[in-house]
Amino acid sequence: MKHIPLLLLLCWLPRDLSAQTADSLSYVKGRFYAQRAEGIKTPDKLTQARGSLELGMLFLLDGAADSCLFYGLEALSLAESIGNDSIASAASQLVGNQYKLQKKFPRAHYYLNMGINYSRKTQYESLQLHALGNKSMLYSWENKPDSAIPLQLQILSVFEKQKDTLGITKVHMVLAGCYSTKKDTATARKHLELFEAGLRMKKYRAQLTCDLMIVAGIIHWELRDIAVAQDYLLKAIPIARSLDSKYMLQRAYDTLHAIEVKKKDFKQALAYLDTAYQYRDSIAGEKSIRHAQQLEIQFRTAQKDKELAENKLALKQQNLLIAILGILVLLGLIVYGYFRHKQQLLKGKLINLRQENKLGLMEAAIQGEERERGRIAKDLHDGLAGMLAAVKMHFESLQYDHPALKDSADFEQVNLLLNNASGEVRKTAHNLMPEMLTESGLYEALRKYCNSISISRFRIDYYTIGDLTRFPPNFEISVYRIVQELLHNIVKHAQATYAMVQLSQTKETLTITVEDNGVGMDGQAGGDGMGMESLRNRVAAMNGTICWEKNQRDETSVYIEFNLKIITHAGS
Repeated sequence: MKHIPLLLLLCWLPRDLSAQTADSLSYVKGRFYAQRAEGIKTPDKLTQARGSLELGMLFLLDGAADSCLFYGLEALSLAESIGNDSIASAASQLVGNQYKLQKKFPRAHYYLNMGINYSRKTQYESLQLHALGNKSMLYSWENKPDSAIPLQLQILSVFEKQKDTLGITKVHMVLAGCYSTKKDTATARKHLELFEAGLRMKKYRAQLTCDLMIVAGIIHWELRDIAVAQDYLLKAIPIARSLDSKYMLQRAYDTLHAIEVKKKDFKQALAYLDTAYQYRDSIAGEKSIRHAQQLEIQFRTAQKDKELAENKLALKQQNLLIAILGILVLLGLIVYGYFRHKQQLLKGKLINLRQENKLGLMEAAIQGEERERGRIAKDLHDGLAGMLAAVKMHFESLQYDHPALKDSADFEQVNLLLNNASGEVRKTAHNLMPEMLTESGLYEALRKYCNSISISRFRIDYYTIGDLTRFPPNFEISVYRIVQELLHNIVKHAQATYAMVQLSQTKETLTITVEDNGVGMDGQAGGDGMGMESLRNRVAAMNGTICWEKNQRDETSVYIEFNLKIITHAGS
């Protein structure tokens, strides 16, 4: 059930953190920023990891995906470096849940499985139960209730032994949603009654009570208990307003809109829809609800058409088999299927070979370009720079043969121009092939580059996270050029005054984040230099991924990820 998952995300937040979600998130984030700043000043990585994890959780509640992933991955990296399995499990679950909200399900499965594995190394049974619960909720988001239900039943048995009223209540809530998805109305109502009994049994915090009431309303709506659903939602709305919880308000008004449409009260339905739209805009920026609904209708229509077409084809094949050839036609279909499958495999291999050839040619072109840059840089440094130095030396010696030149303004002007020309040649040679990259590696070369172009009206902050290592030379120069081009585009097109470059390395991945406060680019625009499409191709040639995202203020974030196992293997 797609409406339920936020509740289980909240259930594994620390008590002191989830209790303050009723306060201003900006105030709480400010407090954690201050704590994190103090932690960074000390070598205590445990304090840093806890601060990053708590900030990531707050950004998850605030709907800030990039910041949530940044702090979650930072906490994971720090926890792995000090061997703290508890924080590593919580951070993995945080990152997995954020990818779930973005509907990037393969990545969500990867990090949630990591969270389960780390939790099993600890002595905390509650952490293990939460890890299994988050995995179950991912199955619910994928509309796989048959995979989610066994995990929830396993959790329920433990909660019943512990006599954990809140835990039992939440499990019955999730099971009611799962059985509703399976259209098993009787079982769904049984768990719904147990869920509501737990809700009435104990007085919870306002945040949790409001969320449980909204979920109860949604489940009743899915079971077509319209009056009960509407009553729950209308009672929850004043509580959500007092908490300033835009996400819960948006969910409540969305469901009320669907109820009024069912009742054919379109005027009230439109009012609820407009209110939900306002809250959705404040959370996730401008999105078109009507367009999403049209896409959903088109998808469902296409699914129905596909099912009808498949049914007609199956009926036609059955009649043909019975009426004409029987077993011979069946054998013919088997042979046909075999060769068709073989043809598809060959076609797939051909496509892969073409793609690999394309990427190989691109990589060869990139390497050839870097070799040419190196040759030109060497020629400039050893040739033109040397000649300018010789000219400058002979020119300066003229003042000894002709003392009158010492007081000549023209002499000083020419000498200054020679000095500037020598400096420009050295600067150009360095940009073509930076010596720092060869001597100290990617991280220090990028630090030096960012410092060199950072000025008072355009400041660049540069950060690195994790145990930084060296990479194969071709990989380092390619990453250097990619970051250099991104910063060049920001300076030339974004009208920005601030940018941030972040490199984070874990055992398996290298991630690069480049953010700015300019007018924003969507990753589709062209422009000179390397260009957006060329950047995508270059990252793909290195077996990496790149994506552009914009926030509500139209500011741009670029996220790049490389698999270090592939890079290390290729380098060796």
